[in-house]
Order: sequence, then structure tokens, then C-alpha cells
Amino acid sequence: MIQVKLKMSLILIEKKLYDPAIVKLQEILKLAPESDKVRFYLAAVFEEKKEYQNAFDQYVKIEKSSEYFEESRLHAAFLAKLMGRVDQAMLVLKESIDKKAENPQTYFLMSQLFEDQKNYKHALDTLKKAEEKFPKNSKVYYYQGALLDKMKLKEDMILSMKKVLVLEPSHTQALNYLAYTWAEMGHELELAENYARKAVENDKGDAFILDTLGWVLFKKGKLKEAAEILDKAHAMQPQASIILEHLGDVYAKMNRHEKARNLFIKAAEVEEDL
Repeated sequence: MIQVKLKMSLILIEKKLYDPAIVKLQEILKLAPESDKVRFYLAAVFEEKKEYQNAFDQYVKIEKSSEYFEESRLHAAFLAKLMGRVDQAMLVLKESIDKKAENPQTYFLMSQLFEDQKNYKHALDTLKKAEEKFPKNSKVYYYQGALLDKMKLKEDMILSMKKVLVLEPSHTQALNYLAYTWAEMGHELELAENYARKAVENDKGDAFILDTLGWVLFKKGKLKEAAEILDKAHAMQPQASIILEHLGDVYAKMNRHEKARNLFIKAAEVEEDL
């Protein structure tokens, strides 16, 4: 009887008939309240319907001994965050981390919650725990690098981003991050250009990656090519103030002062509108 009802529920879910699926799943739970699998499905359907409190309530009922425990806590924490209950989200995640969570997303979300509170030290400590557990996961080092950048620890950030590239040599965002950082610092400009070109090759449709290449070329004194690249980036993202500023800097260096002035004015206008 239970298996038949469960199959019917799954068919209803597949057809996106969520309300009758909820009824069926609740009927099964009355017959088998210990079934974490059914409870997880019920929570997932509530989440799909954006009934976040109902979903949360079901997720947190799943026991620590269940194979669904960690994933349920991750979902519950995310929902608590959506509902503005950050402290509750952190408590839910702590349960998983204390149980030695096997999903790196658990650590990433906890770190993000700390970061949102400007508690960068705890955010970094959480990512260090993730590094110990998942030393071959490139996202660990990428998130560490981005956080270290916010903490104004540039050299540590560079080391983290380099670790990303050891694990994933074509990681677009790490290539872009390093290229832009070195351009800003005026360091490693040959390597910065190489990385920026690789990043553009990986994602030709990203205006901000194009902007990085243009900015590196500007720093290298390749003004004509920098202007061409940044013009393309500007055409793709005409309201992006950073691209407007960079393009203005290039035209100013080329002694096209009127063009540069107009771009700087537009950049200031865009900033005011934000």
C-alpha cells in the first residue's frame, strides 16, 4: 500500500501536480512517520511551491541518522536565510558541520552567512575547515580568494587563486581575478595578459572579462587595442560604471579628452543612479 501511494506521489510530482502530491505524501507519513525519504519529498514539494515555512518544518524533522540529514539541513538553512532568519540558518548548518558534513555546499553557505554579517574571520575559518575536508575542490580556494580580497589580503588572495588554477587551469573567474588584480597592482603584466586572454576565450560574452583584458592592455601601454576591447565591453554593458571609467582613462591617455570627459560624466551619472 505504501509503495503504491509513493509511486502515485512521484507521478504527481513529475506532472507538477503539487497539491495532490502533498496529500498523498502526508497520507504515507501517517502510515509510516519514520520514513525520512517520504518526509524529504514532502519538504521538497513545499519548497517547490514556495511554502518555505512548511518546507523548513519538514526538513528539520529528519533525524541525524538519516541519509537525507545533511541535504535536508542544507535546504533548511537556505530557506531560513530566505526568510530572514540568519541565526536559525547558522544553527541548522552547525548541526551538519559538527557531524562532519560531506557536502562542501554546507561550508560554503555557512561562510556566506558569516560574510553577510561582515564576520570575515569566521567566514574564513569555515572555508579553512572546508579546505581540510575537500583539498581537491577548486571552489574552496576560489571562495577563499574572494574573501581574502575583501579582507584586503592581496598576496594571500593571489595564492588562493593560484591554487584554483593548479586544480582547474581553465577556471575562468580565477584567471580573470588574477589578471585584473595584477593589472591594478602593475605586476606580472605579461602573465596578466595571458590569463585575461584565456578568460575571454572561455567566455566571450562577459563584458567584465573583456574589461579586464582591456585594462591589462592599457596598463601595458597598448592603447589602441585597449580602446577596441573596452569599446566592445561598453557596447555589451553600456551602464557599467567601471567599464566607462576604464574606457575614459584610455581615451584620456590617447589625448582624446572630449571623449574621455563624456565617458567620465556618464560613469558619474550611472554611479549616482545606483
